[in-house]
Amino acid sequence: MQLRSLGVNTNSFLLLTLSLLFAANVKAAFVKVGEFELQYEIAGSGKQIVVLEAGGSAGLDDWNSVFSSIAEQTKVIRYSRVGNGNSTAIKRHFTSMDYAQHLSEFLLALDI
Repeated sequence: MQLRSLGVNTNSFLLLTLSLLFAANVKAAFVKVGEFELQYEIAGSGKQIVVLEAGGSAGLDDWNSVFSSIAEQTKVIRYSRVGNGNSTAIKRHFTSMDYAQHLSEFLLALDI
């Protein structure tokens, strides 16, 4: 059975398939920031860096739809902030300043 007979756009299907294959080749890693382990992935290359933050109980997969496309253009880092995804769970409230400080320390830990 052909994709078109199923009502699937062949170009969209190919793009989705390539995006999933690309994402599968990127391995998640962890970096210690203070007392917490933050999960992240890096792909692409270039002078500019795009940082994608997973928050609100979300994980890295929330960025699957754009991660590989951005990596084709420049370096991209996606990470789960503390308390989200596979990063260390927290039991206290974090303010916006706390999250911003963690992002700064995260980037320093990655030598960026």
